[in-house]
Amino acid sequence: MTFGQYMSGYDDRPPPYVASCHSSTRTNLSHSPSVASQWSGHGHDLEPLTKVELSISCANLKDMDFFSKSDPMVVMFVKHSQSGRWKEYDRTECIDDNLNPEFVKKFIIDYYFEEVQHIKFEVYDLDSNSRNLKHHDFIGKVEMTLAEASQGTITRQLVDKNGNTREKRGEITITSEERNEGGCNKKFFFNRISVKDIPKLNGWFSSKPNCFLQISKTNESSNEIVVYKSSPVYGRDPFYPKFSLDSIDLCNNDTHRPIIIQLVHQERNGDVKSLCRFQTTPHQLESTPMLELVFKNTFLTIESHSEAWPSFMQYLNSGNFEMDFHVAIDFTASNGDPSNPNSLHYCSTSNPNSYEFAISSVGQVLEQYDSDRRFSAFGFGARLPPSGQVYHDFALNFDPTNPEIDGTIGILEAYRRCIQTVRLFGPTNFSPIIRRTTDTVRRIQNDAQKQTYTVLMIITDGVITDMDQTKDAIVDAADQAMSIIIIGVGKADFTNMEVLDGDDVRITNRNGKPAKRDIVQFVPMKDFFTKNCNNNAVNHRFNQEVLEEIPRQVVDFYANRRIVPSAFNS
Repeated sequence: MTFGQYMSGYDDRPPPYVASCHSSTRTNLSHSPSVASQWSGHGHDLEPLTKVELSISCANLKDMDFFSKSDPMVVMFVKHSQSGRWKEYDRTECIDDNLNPEFVKKFIIDYYFEEVQHIKFEVYDLDSNSRNLKHHDFIGKVEMTLAEASQGTITRQLVDKNGNTREKRGEITITSEERNEGGCNKKFFFNRISVKDIPKLNGWFSSKPNCFLQISKTNESSNEIVVYKSSPVYGRDPFYPKFSLDSIDLCNNDTHRPIIIQLVHQERNGDVKSLCRFQTTPHQLESTPMLELVFKNTFLTIESHSEAWPSFMQYLNSGNFEMDFHVAIDFTASNGDPSNPNSLHYCSTSNPNSYEFAISSVGQVLEQYDSDRRFSAFGFGARLPPSGQVYHDFALNFDPTNPEIDGTIGILEAYRRCIQTVRLFGPTNFSPIIRRTTDTVRRIQNDAQKQTYTVLMIITDGVITDMDQTKDAIVDAADQAMSIIIIGVGKADFTNMEVLDGDDVRITNRNGKPAKRDIVQFVPMKDFFTKNCNNNAVNHRFNQEVLEEIPRQVVDFYANRRIVPSAFNS
């Protein structure tokens, strides 16, 4: 994988779909690995013909809950052409209490004309935060080829696991559009949206509406596709929080396409009703910084502006940008005795353990972007000789004044030496290593002449014991040129760890201050790694999952500080 395989959305807020007013407040279960090229063909030496965006909605879903409506989510799978195995590709958000959901999250996939790309959509009713689909209620599925799904808008009946249609399970609609990624990348900033005189509702006890703001783009067939939902605001004269959308998401880089803005009332039972409907274009938003739209007696005022937005490749091509890689390894006793083959730290001569796999996979990618290829490596949760004192941020090479090690291979060698020297102990504390890395990043030059972005990867086998302190440290780190990747190894339940990944809800410290950016990505290793796995295939999928958000986070940090590549200015 290279960082050229990045998504085009750059924002200092979570992706627009997580703002859905009736999206679940549960943990974001989306994987977004973008692995079509790995699982739909023979390795793909050929370039894809194009990228296709698939938008999903469902209707009349079977209700799997007794006291409320189902909380649906759609999972997309792709089939490996040689093995015939299905592999998960991506997931939508979860929408609470809704049997007719329109999902904001899109599936973006490479399209190969020369191949038959088999895909499958499964619909689930979510019952918990678990990432394991076996823990949720299966509603129905549908199988097709990507070529079939790419023919405008198609609707299919969902079938059960055996392909039977005797029981009505609902239907799924897939709307496709080619992604126009060659256009000028712009970001539209919606700085203030206010509404005056939303209509009263019928009924004595619910006269005031509880409306969320919904924005839909139109495709070439004039179909409307939801791209943003806000949280609901109560009252007839609401104000909505500021947000931003990339032009490719808002209008597929065609600023003259209509966009539809609706005020949608949401009942407590999940039922929704559109009360007001407005239409404009991104071009009109650009030409009218304070735009007023009218629907009957309701007035919508939009204060917005657009900016051209740099790409990750422009930073990379500038010659002034590089990346620094830090790794922190969990040496707590819960990993097991390193001499026991069942230990997560057991080192064999034939296969890497989980820690070695993560270090090698991610390190080999990131070292391409560092000129000297020297990386800081740490351990935490171990007793160190000779005193036996427990440390939570000790240098893997035991040199506290210079923790840098030559390359990924050097980190792996230092790790194997270290595991023979330290005594595994505990507890599992993240905040010391996050604060140490943050302090290091503060001292690094980051301006128009030189940009160095740091990625800290923490590999752990258990749930952390200093959650509050870690949240405080992450909020502080979000102000710096750094991102944090947390890799969960082993079979522990990492559900609570997901709160650190700010995809759904922006993390806050103990004083209520939110992080300025989403900088944390959590990935459970068990979704990818087994001791006898095909490392080449797994490396590709693992790297996609772990590193996919990094380019966007890089651009967010520098562009929002008006540090842009010289080529962008020209």
